[in-house]
Amino acid sequence: MFWKSIVVFALLFISGCSTDNQIPENVLVKARASYEEGVLLVKQKDYEAAIPRLTDAINNGALANTEIVNSLLMRAKSYLFTQNSNLALEDINTVMRGVEETAQIAEAHAMKSLYLKKSGELPKADAEFQKAQSIDPNVKAVTQ
Repeated sequence: MFWKSIVVFALLFISGCSTDNQIPENVLVKARASYEEGVLLVKQKDYEAAIPRLTDAINNGALANTEIVNSLLMRAKSYLFTQNSNLALEDINTVMRGVEETAQIAEAHAMKSLYLKKSGELPKADAEFQKAQSIDPNVKAVTQ
């Protein structure tokens, strides 16, 4: 799983560094369809079905950096609600290592707070959520 995080981190880095790479239209369409379907499935709380769609979107490499990060965060949430906490933590940590945007970092801390809460580490969960709020006072606790 460590290597999967490295690959995603590399995708985040590469997508943020290059603007002149032309992505074939069919690849971009497939990536967007996977992303949009994954988003919809998370909103419908169909977390099991969302995971492969979001994974496809992440691994495709055609999405914008923001969409990849959002896919990672939504997949982390899906993992948390399907009892795959270790996989959720991998996605959360990948976001924390590879993102500079404040709102997404705050959301990652809020997601990690839920992970810690589900792990029974309530004081650490509270501290993690406070960290999220110190970054972005508008961040909300992650709920199902």
